[in-house]
This record gives sequence, C-alpha cells and structure tokens, in this order.
Amino acid sequence: RLQSDGTYEIDELVTGDYSVFVVPDDEGLASTFFGGYAPVNDPDGTATTITLSSNRTDLNIQVQSKPAEAVDFLEEGGATINFQAQQVPDGGSRIVKGRVAMGEPIPNTLVILNSENDEYVADGLTDEDGNISFTGLPTATYKLLVDVPGVGIVSTDVEAVEGEETVLTGLIDDEGIAFEEEEVLSADLRPDGNFSIYPNPIKDRFTVTVENDHI
Repeated sequence: RLQSDGTYEIDELVTGDYSVFVVPDDEGLASTFFGGYAPVNDPDGTATTITLSSNRTDLNIQVQSKPAEAVDFLEEGGATINFQAQQVPDGGSRIVKGRVAMGEPIPNTLVILNSENDEYVADGLTDEDGNISFTGLPTATYKLLVDVPGVGIVSTDVEAVEGEETVLTGLIDDEGIAFEEEEVLSADLRPDGNFSIYPNPIKDRFTVTVENDHI
C-alpha cells in the first residue's frame, strides 16, 4: 500500500527491466502502468519498460478512471463467468472451457471483461488460487482479456447465458502469445492427487494419468 504522502518504495531489486503499475482500492479507478497505460481503457497499449541499474525516485503514475460499464448487471438469474489462470511450462498458451489442473495458479493477474463491441464491462485481479468470477451478466457474447506479464493482453470470446455458469481455464506459457479457445472435459480433481493428460494438444486420442491413493 502507498504511504500517506502517496509514495511507495520497492527495495532489493536486481538490475534489469521492469514494468510498474498501481492497483487502486477505489473501484472507479483503473489499474494503471507507469507511462499512462491503463489496460481497461486501452487493451492494445504497451507498458513503459524501466531499465533499472541504480535507485530511481522519479517514477510518477497518474492513475486513470475506468470507463462506464456497458451492461446493466442483473441482481438475480444472471450469467456467471468463472476463470482461473494457471502457469504451464512448455504447454502453449490457450483458454479452455472447463476446469483442468495442469499448472500452478497465478494470483494477481488482471482480467478484463468487455462486450462483443470492445466496450468495458468489468475487471479484477485473480485471487491467491488464480480465480476470478464475473456474475449477474445478461445473456451475450463477451470478450475475456487476460493481462499476461511479459506477454501482454490475450483474449477469447465467451458465450454467457443467464442462469448458467461458464467455467474457463487460462493455461499460460511463458513463450505463448495467442490464446485459442478449445473444448475440454471437465474434471473434479482431488487436491492431493497428480493429474495429467497427454499428448497436448489432443488430436485423435489422449491418455489420462492419475496418481492418487484414494482413487
């Protein structure tokens, strides 16, 4: 959190390139990168990279306001989009329908929900388990945008239906850029088990391996 005078200090950093952004507590303000780039306002923008070799005290970030929401949220019976971000090594970046356990959850990932016409609907950060949910949505096609550190924003279209929940898993590879949406079988996995599917991606057939004493 910021100090009372609006400053923040990060220490013990090694020499290298960094991107810095602020996540406000005020829901009316957008997460904004140093350089004036706010993903909810400009998903195609690029954060200013800082090359750090010594102490810097001149980094000023002017936080931006969010645009008005493009939809009227429903108090009852609305659609729900449930998304989880996972880090997967050498897996290729993609968003799949359903919940799979193939990597480590990624907390504090910025996820943006826009309308089909790229108008702002909602946004938020994934929790410690990599999860975020958008509820009370009218039936429509939405664009789910995920801000992947070091890669940029990737997105997929989502069909949401009132009274139904759409579950998505974002499998994020360090080398990946484009996401492709694909169908997967939903699996209810126990937390103490090891689960894998191969080959990946799946073509004609696949093998499931489960290591769990209770199954």
